[in-house]
Amino acid sequence: MKNWGMRSVFAAAAIVTVSYPALAGVSTFTNPGTITHFEDYGSSLQVSTSAAITNPAGCASTALYLPKSTLTDAEKQNLSRDLLAAFVAGKNVQLKIDGTACNSGSPSYYAVIID
Repeated sequence: MKNWGMRSVFAAAAIVTVSYPALAGVSTFTNPGTITHFEDYGSSLQVSTSAAITNPAGCASTALYLPKSTLTDAEKQNLSRDLLAAFVAGKNVQLKIDGTACNSGSPSYYAVIID
């Protein structure tokens, strides 16, 4: 029987880690950044920030973020109000990005932290 040393265990763990990225399918916050683009269409608030795009769901478009499609109108209005205030004040924001679903091909957000 072959003796599987610690090096073999670490090598196998490294291969698994490289093959299956840790953030795939996991919701995550963006890095802090100021809002550079803000378009409010009532039910669809398009946002982009100065931070590099966060795309845990592997969406096709990485130009901007759209609200998660399952948010209620009230939730979208609250996010819109908060993001507009942060935009006008020049505050840093972090968007919570859905790790499993895109909205119209773009990463979708459902919460915000204003720094």
